Amino acid sequence: MVASVQKMWEDLCKDNDELKRQLQTKLAEADGRNTAVQEMITREREQHTDDFAQERKKWTERVVELETMLEEAKQSLEDTQYRFQRETAQMRDQESVMRDQVKQLQDRLQERSSSKSSSSKGATGAELNNLRDAVYGALSELKSLDLDKKQLSVKAEHEKQLIGLERKFNKQLNEARRKNEMLIEHLRQTYEEEVDTLKSQRSELQQTVKEFEKQLAMRTAECDKLRSMVASAETDRKLRQQHADVLVNQSELIISFLRGLGHGDGPQIGVKLEKLSTQAQDLFGVTVRRT
Repeated sequence: MVASVQKMWEDLCKDNDELKRQLQTKLAEADGRNTAVQEMITREREQHTDDFAQERKKWTERVVELETMLEEAKQSLEDTQYRFQRETAQMRDQESVMRDQVKQLQDRLQERSSSKSSSSKGATGAELNNLRDAVYGALSELKSLDLDKKQLSVKAEHEKQLIGLERKFNKQLNEARRKNEMLIEHLRQTYEEEVDTLKSQRSELQQTVKEFEKQLAMRTAECDKLRSMVASAETDRKLRQQHADVLVNQSELIISFLRGLGHGDGPQIGVKLEKLSTQAQDLFGVTVRRT
């Protein structure tokens, strides 16, 4: 009984472990798929963003191009309408002149038809010549009008070209002015930045100079103090030297006096003198000058 329960428990543990491993595997696969989906969504979003930016750029360029074409078409239409109105007015004036001339010819013909039959033959020939000259003159005027029309057309085309060149020149001039203003603005900004940099460097240099002057004043004060200490030490050393010399001289005088009296042994007195000199050197820290 115990063995069967133990075996059942082991089987349950194995099944539990296997189920746990399967769940972990499925969880890892789900995480991997989720990561892949997120990356794909990110790529799609970036792709759509790039496509949208490109399409928007193309659309903007197309709008600018269409606006330019529309502006040019409007201007061309205005030029054509102006030229048409001018030529129409000229044609109306010419038509009025021609009607007047035709009316004059009709009046003259009626006058000739109603003239008396008793008119001389030479006079009729002269009138016919005058009529022929008038017809030739009218034809010449028609030819000149046609020529004037062609000249006006050429002149209008020339004026249109001049207007186009003037617009192109104005456009180039405005573009050059804009670039020049941009260049001047860039130079101004660069100059202001350089001036600000130079001002900052000058302030830093002034601060550095002040620090150096302060340190120099401190070092100068220290040097003056050390120089004063050296002078004081030198004066003290000279005083000690003088005191030591006086003491040694006095000792030598005393020893010489004792020698003259015959007291003491010479070598012992020399040893005592050396001992006194050494004590004086140790006491005053100077070299004893013996006379």
